Amino acid sequence: MGGRGAHAPSEGLLILHRRDDGTLKVETRGGPRAGEGAYGLCPVEHLALALGGCLSEFAGRFMERRRLPTAMRLDIRWKVSIRRCTVESLCVTLHIATTLDEMARETFHRMLDLCPVHKALLGNVDVELEVVELKVEG
Repeated sequence: MGGRGAHAPSEGLLILHRRDDGTLKVETRGGPRAGEGAYGLCPVEHLALALGGCLSEFAGRFMERRRLPTAMRLDIRWKVSIRRCTVESLCVTLHIATTLDEMARETFHRMLDLCPVHKALLGNVDVELEVVELKVEG
């Protein structure tokens, strides 16, 4: 986790604020501070950002089609087992500025289930890893 070893955070919170124009503002809590990795995020926060960004895009499209407010907030809590080197959980809470009726709520959840990042995290994607060793001349 970013070379911090035993000091790597085992849990944290990433907050995404989606504006009406679809742009995201990222806020971290409980994880590394800015400058401690690419864009100030640890690898698990990058994963949380990918999930939250994808879910916000699907949610934004849903809201836009129904002419509802598209601004929203996503709280993504994550937990990592440092000893087992595994992501134990990613929990997303999506805050929307409207009330949906039962039918719209069901459709909304079905649409969010189509998020390809969420599907990948559920294990539907084959991931291949290739290591290429460069020959060092000297």
